[in-house]
Amino acid sequence: MREQEPIRILLVEDDVVIRLGTQLLLDKELGFKVIGEAFDGITAVEKALELQPDVCLMDIGLPGQDGIEATRQIKAANPEIGVLILTAHSEDDSIFAAFGAGADGYILKRPLGSNMLKALETSVRSVQFGSVWLDPLIARRVLFAANAHTKSSPVLTLLEEETLEVVASSNCRDGLCMVNPRFLSSLQRLASKAS
Repeated sequence: MREQEPIRILLVEDDVVIRLGTQLLLDKELGFKVIGEAFDGITAVEKALELQPDVCLMDIGLPGQDGIEATRQIKAANPEIGVLILTAHSEDDSIFAAFGAGADGYILKRPLGSNMLKALETSVRSVQFGSVWLDPLIARRVLFAANAHTKSSPVLTLLEEETLEVVASSNCRDGLCMVNPRFLSSLQRLASKAS
């Protein structure tokens, strides 16, 4: 029986200590292989197109071109590359802008250790296999923003309401939530409505 190929990861992070720590966590996890690194958005796009990773772990706050614009360019060039936002930015603007740019998931940075490894392992595998991955805090923010938005504008479509319901009550483990990929386009529409 042939061994499964490792998930190929491009790590995009401007802080060298976080980048090294994240790479060390991923390297000790079976089934992952960091195939490249970038410290800014322009280099991230170049390396993603050159290396064709399965998943880009993308920070938002990058020098020059930020991670949201880099995500937009990567997904426009190759929608098959999964982009998982890994950031400390938890404000609504960043969340909705990331999903509006085509991100496949959003995970908040945690102290490097076993909890962060579990979070990375689960979220990277989910994105690589086509699911949308949301940190529970992100799911709550999306639901709150959508509820606030509907008070001043037309009601959400039935699919959008169903999407938020699924996100808010999704399969959560170790502080992360996995959502069926069929809700991604609806989630992206919600992101564009809220921005």
